[in-house]
Amino acid sequence: MATNISYYGAGTAADTEAVTDNINFQLKLRRYHTGRESRIVTSLTLLKTHLFCYESHVSAALVFGGVDVTGPHLYTIYPHGSTYSLPFATMRFGSLVAMVVFET
Repeated sequence: MATNISYYGAGTAADTEAVTDNINFQLKLRRYHTGRESRIVTSLTLLKTHLFCYESHVSAALVFGGVDVTGPHLYTIYPHGSTYSLPFATMRFGSLVAMVVFET
């Protein structure tokens, strides 16, 4: 999405790619107009608003994070648009095994 933002898709590949491409374009426009680095909260708001509008008909779940002027951030974003801020995150297939490793 940006040099300071990264994500891992945990939904249908086509839906995840379409959603992230759309948000990536919006972020590029904002960077062009403002001349500043993208903020994590701006990206998060764009993503969850987009997903909320489709009421879970878009199967795109993301582990999303990055670093901006306010520090490091990590979120999980679900297909219906809800988000959680966590110190570490896993989603979907294999997430229970990964969570055990993280918690240990």
